[in-house]
Amino acid sequence: MNANNPLPKKIESAGWLLLALMSLLSLPFHSFGLTMGIILGGMISVLNFHMLSKNLMNVFLQDKNHIRLSVIPRYVLRLAATGVVLYLIISTQIASVIGLVIGLSVIVIEILTAAVVSLFNKNFLEEL
Repeated sequence: MNANNPLPKKIESAGWLLLALMSLLSLPFHSFGLTMGIILGGMISVLNFHMLSKNLMNVFLQDKNHIRLSVIPRYVLRLAATGVVLYLIISTQIASVIGLVIGLSVIVIEILTAAVVSLFNKNFLEEL
């Protein structure tokens, strides 16, 4: 992954769009908890992906000795912060757990979609 690779940016942008679409589609269920879970879970998912892609970009730009000192603590800190935020959301019952799981799957859906589209485009181009 180099600095000119637009794939992480495309996945992130598509993640925000999918989050908006999923949030709108949850409105007819008239469940505030479900919609709030989708919104909060999606925001956590997309923001985590954004921070992870930035950290990984820094890995390739740094020398080998600084990687352990800078990347691993950031990863652990982000993981711990995500755990605390999820705990607070679930324990205070701000959002539905089902909605939260749906929202957290936004980036997974986008990565799978990008992989399928990429595979289809590759096969399509090879057949020509």
